Amino acid sequence: MTIDELLQQGRALAHEPVDALHGIVHVAAWVSRAEEVQLDQAQRAQDFPQAVADKISLPTLHDTVATMPPLAELSAGLEDMIRS
Repeated sequence: MTIDELLQQGRALAHEPVDALHGIVHVAAWVSRAEEVQLDQAQRAQDFPQAVADKISLPTLHDTVATMPPLAELSAGLEDMIRS
């Protein structure tokens, strides 16, 4: 994935076929934004980019994202691990 592709992650469906990595980055960015603006579970369920998940053949990605711990918990200690 190039820098230009990363910058275009908000338009994951703009090109066919949708690249799986591009779709994953799109969903990851969506998760980050949803956490940042503190969407509740109902809003997350309604706004989840399901079309992207379907295009990259991960129709159950919503279930995975819905059960993930908060990003702060997932990334705790990551910088220390990288520096080691």
